[in-house]
Amino acid sequence: VVANKQSLETILALLQADAATSDENSEKLAQDFLDKKLEAETFVEDYILQRKEAHLKKVKVEKMTDLLQSRSLSRRTQSAHHASTPSL
Repeated sequence: VVANKQSLETILALLQADAATSDENSEKLAQDFLDKKLEAETFVEDYILQRKEAHLKKVKVEKMTDLLQSRSLSRRTQSAHHASTPSL
């Protein structure tokens, strides 16, 4: 159970890093456009795709964080219940 939790937390950390990278990439696209390194049409197409990817990853990070927190809370509640239940 502990190894499973650690691997889920590792996956979450990797997903967070990937989401941050996607966000940074979209910001770089915006800067390249402002620096006139990209044509408007190319920028719009690429930027929309990059922002969509960054947003989806961010939503996945938020969802996974919520799931891990609720899972942790559920286990603590079960542990507390078992600890307070008298043995026969």
